[in-house]
Amino acid sequence: PGSNLAYLDLSETAVGDTIPSMVGEFHQLTELQLFGTAINGTIPSEIGRLTSLSVDFSVNNCLLEGTIPSEIGLLQRLRVLFVDRNALGGTIPTELGRMTALETFEGGFNRIIGAVPTEIGNCAALQSFGVFQNMLNGSVEELIRVMPSTLQHLFIGDNEFAGSIPTSIGRLRGLQLFNGRRLDLPGTLPSEIGRLMSLTGLYLISNRLTGTLPSTIGLMTDLQHLELGSNRFSGALPDQLSSLNQLARLDISANQFTGSPAILTGLRSLTSLHIHQNPFDDIDGLCDKTWVEFAANSCNTPVFDCSCCTECCRTGGRTNCQSV
Repeated sequence: PGSNLAYLDLSETAVGDTIPSMVGEFHQLTELQLFGTAINGTIPSEIGRLTSLSVDFSVNNCLLEGTIPSEIGLLQRLRVLFVDRNALGGTIPTELGRMTALETFEGGFNRIIGAVPTEIGNCAALQSFGVFQNMLNGSVEELIRVMPSTLQHLFIGDNEFAGSIPTSIGRLRGLQLFNGRRLDLPGTLPSEIGRLMSLTGLYLISNRLTGTLPSTIGLMTDLQHLELGSNRFSGALPDQLSSLNQLARLDISANQFTGSPAILTGLRSLTSLHIHQNPFDDIDGLCDKTWVEFAANSCNTPVFDCSCCTECCRTGGRTNCQSV
């Protein structure tokens, strides 16, 4: 009778031990959710016999070790695969590219090594690809080049990729979230980034990006979070930055920006602003009482002079900060 089971959800239960190899006998299973359990051991190769799996296979936030088995590629109907927050090692199998129905792959917070296989480009329905905080290497240019144009979310931060952000990033026009923080990437932010007009979040903190911000950044009018802190950007902020009417969080701290940041007063949706550790000529243009009150709306008692900033107000209401 178990072989007719179509749906199995044991998520966030006290299930322990390992995933038994007999799981492969449930040929009619379309959805298997085991996330948040105490399951340990490995993902058995017999998982490849569940060829009816089409909705979801979730074993995230467990205690799994070993590798992602190559047999995973036999699940050619599967749309969602979550294996994040385990202790999985090894490489991402090239067979993942056979999963042509796959829409979401989340493998972050593991110990996965090696390069992302180029075969991932065969996953023509892929919308979300997450490998955040692993030990992946290889070329970031090649990774972005092979990603399908259907992609909406790309989370590759906290890995060991080499190279720089390529101009081909502009090909991913449906991208909504891009997290490439703490990759130590050199080079510039290409002007083609402005083609990502659906982007709502761009997270590139702690890289080695240089040059000026491209004026095309003003084309991304859906952008809500822009985090570029701890890089090596220089020059004046482009006037086009003031076109980002939806921008709620801006972090350009710890760079080499110069000139005046006064154009930021046009960003009326801002609730979080970090521009400290930049050699701006002056910040007098930010001292408009109405705008400071709005931008520092997390303060219990806003102070309207250039010594007040959102960051300081959030850390105890201090008013003697020499940065914004």
